[in-house]
Amino acid sequence: MKHFRTCFAIIAILWVFFLTTPTALADTSGSILSTKPVAVQRSEVIEDVVVVGNNAEVSGDVYEVLIVVNGNVHLKSTARVGVLVDLGGTIQKEPGAHVNAEYTVSSRFQFWNSVLLGAGMVLMVWAVRVVLSVALLLIPVLLAFVLRKWIERPTNIIVESVRQSGLVGFLASVGVIVVSGALAVTIIGIPVSAVILGCYAVVGVVGWSAVCLWLGEIVSRAFNQGGRAKWFQCSIGATILMAFVNVPIVGPIFLFLLWMVGVGGITIWMWQWFQNRQRNKPRTR
Repeated sequence: MKHFRTCFAIIAILWVFFLTTPTALADTSGSILSTKPVAVQRSEVIEDVVVVGNNAEVSGDVYEVLIVVNGNVHLKSTARVGVLVDLGGTIQKEPGAHVNAEYTVSSRFQFWNSVLLGAGMVLMVWAVRVVLSVALLLIPVLLAFVLRKWIERPTNIIVESVRQSGLVGFLASVGVIVVSGALAVTIIGIPVSAVILGCYAVVGVVGWSAVCLWLGEIVSRAFNQGGRAKWFQCSIGATILMAFVNVPIVGPIFLFLLWMVGVGGITIWMWQWFQNRQRNKPRTR
């Protein structure tokens, strides 16, 4: 749980950096996200604190994560902090202050602090892209191997009409966003919204596998390798698509369009399966 909150706080840093909002935000869970100086008083108990471009002074308890970017941290003797991360600043601790884990990256010169911070952001983005690329390559191959003949059905639907699959996928995606957003407004609807989004993610991943198989079959037939195993053909398509997706600017657009095609192929197949089941269902008098 602690590692999850640490990752969440780091993502929040990126969000603040690129939006550069000048105000401080606090949510109902007791977390603080600010670009102004933050002071946690002795009697305060805060879950997470993220400060960008300013200093933080803690006399109370930050029991999860305290992250300060381009700012200094001053811990009073009564301070209690779970995980402390300071990027581009200094940490001053008075005797009695307690920190479970402490991480700092700083230099005596502000220029090098900015360089280190920028390099860290670049490495983080690069790492995310590497993980995404590996996932886009391995997951389709694994699904094609496990599902085998089942994955051929939505693939055939995509082959019949790529445009129709893309349109249906776009409409289905919009519908999911609208419904899940409406449900998320209420506390009772939040779990239902999460389930809907989870199901949509599963449909999207399987649809992406179908798209990879579709492209892999085209390439395999072009080189007279149409009889190869489905997982092998899927690996060819996934490799080609992964290369295109990593192209700047064009790549995300390409990924979005193919994701819509995959979602549409699965949606059409599910609808056809439902209709066939209704037709074959015995009628009771």
